[in-house]
Amino acid sequence: MFEELADWEVRAVRAGDPLSFGYFRQTHPEDAVALLMIIVRAKFGVAMNAWGGWAFWCVSRAQSGEPRHTLVFEISPAGRPLRLADSRQGGFLQLERGSAG
Repeated sequence: MFEELADWEVRAVRAGDPLSFGYFRQTHPEDAVALLMIIVRAKFGVAMNAWGGWAFWCVSRAQSGEPRHTLVFEISPAGRPLRLADSRQGGFLQLERGSAG
């Protein structure tokens, strides 16, 4: 769980193409993803249950501009961000836990 306020650079990517981005100051990166989801839904007309192929990349940066923490989320069938990868954990979390894709 994250407890420090951070500036998150969030990119919405579909089929490998970055389509939208935003900067959000949040304690939890999932909240930053949820905010960008609202923008993406309005901009691209994405239905709540049609997030297949979308990923959300979250990066917090040090003052030098170097990435400090990177997270990748996919969206669950219920429309909630699910953490797929974490740079601090060293890999793709769901694959390590044995879940499919």
